[in-house]
Amino acid sequence: MCLALARWEAQGRLAQAAALYRSALDTGIGGEGQAFVLPPLVRIYRRLGRWDEIERLLAETPERSLPPRCRVEALVELAKLKEHRHRDFVAAQALTREALSLPEVVALRTRPPAGTREALERRLLRLRRRAEAGSRPRRAPGGVFRTC
Repeated sequence: MCLALARWEAQGRLAQAAALYRSALDTGIGGEGQAFVLPPLVRIYRRLGRWDEIERLLAETPERSLPPRCRVEALVELAKLKEHRHRDFVAAQALTREALSLPEVVALRTRPPAGTREALERRLLRLRRRAEAGSRPRRAPGGVFRTC
């Protein structure tokens, strides 16, 4: 029931939808249920700017209980948080390497679906470059450098 209500609420009431999705997770659904609930909940939290909630949610969700595709997505989302919010390129690299080492990604040697092996390898290369270069100031649209 919570899932049906959360889908209805997601049409515009993000805070209520997040609460309902979260209550569905708290009931102890596993496997495919988590795969159904986690992505929209992370999207809603992202839209609400609740970065700490995303990190806490993904960290407290045991990886072994997630289906393979959801495991990869959770690691990639954590890597994005480390890279963009914490500016911790080394931690983002480690999470990306972990995602690349998962058996379901390793098995995708030929013609992987978008967002898997090739995307993870590109992310890892970019993170290596950023970690080696450090956090350089970015150029703002007006040509002025800024640090955030």
